[in-house]
Amino acid sequence: MTPAIEKLTQFLVELEASKDFGSLEEEVDHIGVINQVRDAIGQLKLCEKHGITGGSLVSVLPETGNPNFCYLVVH
Repeated sequence: MTPAIEKLTQFLVELEASKDFGSLEEEVDHIGVINQVRDAIGQLKLCEKHGITGGSLVSVLPETGNPNFCYLVVH
């Protein structure tokens, strides 16, 4: 597991331990952050699985299983 995945996993555990919120809006924002961290971990694991790194040139992108997913290609 890469250091980034490990760090995000630790952060996710901390986020999931939080249960006290001052308002519904704070709880909704918190759930949104949890979802973003989970997605980031999933994307990093998918890149790791397919050997994609920051220096990789990618011509075919892996399937995510999510029909609403979109890729952003940065050059």
